[in-house]
Amino acid sequence: LPGEIRERTQDYRMHILEVRKMKDTSMFCTDVRHVLDFIRNSSDKNALRQLVTEDPYYRNMEEDAWNVIVQYAKVGKLVNVKDYYREDGKIDMCTALIELLEDERKEGEKIGELRGEKRGVKRGVKRGVKRGEMRAEKKYIRNLMKNLNLTEKQAMAALEIKKRHRLRSFIKRTRVSN
Repeated sequence: LPGEIRERTQDYRMHILEVRKMKDTSMFCTDVRHVLDFIRNSSDKNALRQLVTEDPYYRNMEEDAWNVIVQYAKVGKLVNVKDYYREDGKIDMCTALIELLEDERKEGEKIGELRGEKRGVKRGVKRGVKRGEMRAEKKYIRNLMKNLNLTEKQAMAALEIKKRHRLRSFIKRTRVSN
């Protein structure tokens, strides 16, 4: 640092905590411990679910702890629901998270159902088009065979149909039924 800035600046010691790598937070005896535990477990949904359901603190937590958790754990969807889960000045994080996860699950199901419906419609349309094409081809072959007295092979050649194996069983049944 330049001399004149160094004179105006204090050289304080800085302690940095890597919260997500901490194994034990029991040394903290305030809300800080719960905030750090939440942040530490926020990337593992199973560990987080276990933490908030087993530790009674998360059913009755301080608002400032809630605010820190929402900001640092990147659960921004909880910002706007704080008042809904407040009772006697405390906030129920456990219920808020459980309901948030349930809402997200339901939304995921809806998205999945819509995707499934779209796929089903596409498949149904493709199958319907194929069936319609096959019926038309069969009808044209029958008409040529009947009206022009052509063999199946001649009728298919006239229509430039190369799917002989697919239509053969139908034509045989048609001959028998006519």
